Amino acid sequence: MNNKRSGSCLVSWLNKQKKNNDSITHLNEVVPSEVEDNSLSLPAENVSSTSNENMDLSTDFGDYLDGTGLSDYNKVRLLELSNIPGNDFIYPHSVHNKKGKNEKRFLNKTHFEKFNWLVYSKKAGGVFCKYCILFAVKGGKDKNIALKTLVTVPLTKYAKILGKDGDLSKHNQHLYHLNAVSTSNDFLIRFKNPENKIINLVNTGRMKQVTENRLRLKPIIETVVLCGRQNISLRGHRDQGDLLSLKNHDDASVVN
Repeated sequence: MNNKRSGSCLVSWLNKQKKNNDSITHLNEVVPSEVEDNSLSLPAENVSSTSNENMDLSTDFGDYLDGTGLSDYNKVRLLELSNIPGNDFIYPHSVHNKKGKNEKRFLNKTHFEKFNWLVYSKKAGGVFCKYCILFAVKGGKDKNIALKTLVTVPLTKYAKILGKDGDLSKHNQHLYHLNAVSTSNDFLIRFKNPENKIINLVNTGRMKQVTENRLRLKPIIETVVLCGRQNISLRGHRDQGDLLSLKNHDDASVVN
């Protein structure tokens, strides 16, 4: 009777521990989403445009040259906007003096189609790189050179923008621009798939480990409970040794 009672107590204790572990696990899963850093927001489908800020978002990148005041949700909205101007857009031009004669050089639709990062700012009166405005920080080998043309200063002269030494072509090859494009792509992926965030991946890995550990412990615990109910002594896997000699040693282990 005592053995059955002990087995029942052991099972009750294990069930209680499992419930406590479950509550702790769920608590760990909820807390990270509450104490979340500002690097990422909730997915777009979970964020309704209820604030005036979201409803009145300016699509002119010239309004965001200081790099502040943009939520992650609004960054996504800007990044997903088409960079190609509408049919009613009047393409700007610059005037250049060549051999005493003024010549006009125009931007055109093909420039925007070739470089999907190229956006025109009516406020600044020139073109920018939308990825670099939002994600580029510094340039140069040691990343200590302030970025200007197409990043904080608009490109307003269109005489030489294509070709090997063209302004747009050179910008497209700069390392800081390539890093900004990569950062932008990663940002969009994490924003739309929050389960891929580091904190959630770590938490998922922890839950997987907990589940595996429980599966390993289950047959061991069931065996212990069964032996207790059936009055079967616990022992190891080694059969050698003199069992009778153990009677002479009070401190000897009963488990081989």
